Amino acid sequence: MGIFDKLFGPSEVEKLKEKRDVQGLIGKINLGYRGCSDVCKALGQIGDERAVAPLIEVLEKSKDDDSRKTATTALGQIGDERAVMPLIKLLEDERTDGEVCTSIVVALGKIGGERVIEALVKAFPCSVNEIRGRKNPIGLMEVSVSMAISHVLGGIGKPVVEEAIIRALKSDNKDVARGAAATAIAFGIKDNRTIQPLIKAIDGKCLYGWDNAARALESIGKPAVELLTKALEDENEKDAHERIKQILEKIQKK
Repeated sequence: MGIFDKLFGPSEVEKLKEKRDVQGLIGKINLGYRGCSDVCKALGQIGDERAVAPLIEVLEKSKDDDSRKTATTALGQIGDERAVMPLIKLLEDERTDGEVCTSIVVALGKIGGERVIEALVKAFPCSVNEIRGRKNPIGLMEVSVSMAISHVLGGIGKPVVEEAIIRALKSDNKDVARGAAATAIAFGIKDNRTIQPLIKAIDGKCLYGWDNAARALESIGKPAVELLTKALEDENEKDAHERIKQILEKIQKK
């Protein structure tokens, strides 16, 4: 109970929560009102699945980051899989606030499932700005997002994460491959199956993209030399030849 509750008695939202009146709380949701956050928090604490759809609506329509963050936390507490795709969509949206991104990662970790693992592998930031295409940097919040993803994926277990990384690296989508390369570095994945996809993830257009892939290949070391050498003969990999040479030099110096 907060100080205002002690002075003036429980608020209407608090009274509805004590009664576990889910429908009454849902009726209190006002997307344009900051107090919406209190309602979302109460719904999360009750944990009733009837609140899932209204909370998703807050995610999608509210302009208030505090309300979106609290709605995200509530959806994680409820743990309903219907929230997974809306949460992933918001995480990948370049306009989403950094603190909201962190709360999304935590919520997704609580819900779990294969789609969550794939999404977090893709989103793992060496630079959140680069991987998510963000035009407006979120600064130090990148560290919080990265730590949150590391915590969630670390709790899932390395073998499962490793398989997700390998699948993501084989994607034709460069952004997915770059995120997977960053995740591979963070988790110390040195599976030889990642070598060829990592080579393909190197290009001349994105500093973070090629840097992630390069560092992952360097960490694999000598087992990567043969395929890297072959890539120097491949005209399709011409744009990456100079960088491949740099990787080979660093591996040979080890």
